Amino acid sequence: MNWFKSAVRRMSIEDALGVLGISGTPSSRSEVQNKYRQMAMKYHPDRPGGDSVRMVEISEAWDIVKDVDWSTYQPGSGQDEWVPHDFGYQSRQTSDLPEWQTDERSTYNGVGSDFRNLNFCLKSIYDEAVKHGEVRKISFDAFDGSFFRSSFTAYANEATLGYAGRVMAIWNSAGGNPYGSEAVTANMPGNKVQVVWLKGQDVSNQAIFFEHDSFNANPSNDRSFVEEFKRYVSGAGLDVSA
Repeated sequence: MNWFKSAVRRMSIEDALGVLGISGTPSSRSEVQNKYRQMAMKYHPDRPGGDSVRMVEISEAWDIVKDVDWSTYQPGSGQDEWVPHDFGYQSRQTSDLPEWQTDERSTYNGVGSDFRNLNFCLKSIYDEAVKHGEVRKISFDAFDGSFFRSSFTAYANEATLGYAGRVMAIWNSAGGNPYGSEAVTANMPGNKVQVVWLKGQDVSNQAIFFEHDSFNANPSNDRSFVEEFKRYVSGAGLDVSA
C-alpha cells in the first residue's frame, strides 16, 4: 500500500467486515476471501450494474482484513487499529508524527508545495485551525454532483470548516485523481454531515445538515442519502465560482 492511500481516512477491521457483508468474527481467511470475491464480482465496474466507487471501498476493505489472524482476533481489543505486517511500514507512535498528521500509520510525512499534495492540505488546514483554538479530527468528503469521490481527515474546528472545504475542493479537483467539486461535507457525530462548501462558496455558517443511515459512518454507503444529496446540490441556487 502506498503512502497516499495510507494517509487517507481508513476504516477499522470491523468496518471493513461490514463493507464485505460479514457480521461477527470470521472463522477463517477463506471465508473472508470468498465474500470479497462475491462482492468484487457484483460491483466491479467492468460488469453490468457495477459500481466503481463501491469497488474502491471493497478493495480497501480487503486490504485491511486479508492478513488478519482470525483465530486470535478480538473485536474491541484495540486490534481495530491493526496494520498488515507486509505493507512495508510499521505503526508509528503519535509523538513521532508531525502535529498535523492525522494518520498514525503514515510513514510519509513530506509536505509538497501546493494543494495537489495531500500532506500540504492537511498541514494547511491544521495551521489555520490552531489560530482559532482547539482542534479535533474531522473527516471531509468531496461530492462531484453524482458521487462522493475523495475523502481525508484533518485537524480542524468549527471556525475552519469552510477553509477545509475549500482545500478539499481544490485537492479533489486537481489532485492525483481529479474530479469536479460541487460540494464538500464534514462528518459530524450521530451520522450527520454538514455542508461546508457548495459550488465554490463557503456555506459553513449556514448550518446545512443532512442525516444518513450508514453502517460504518461513511455517508457514501447510504444510497438513498446520496440520491437525496444529489438532488439538493443540483437544485442549490448558488452560482459556480472558480
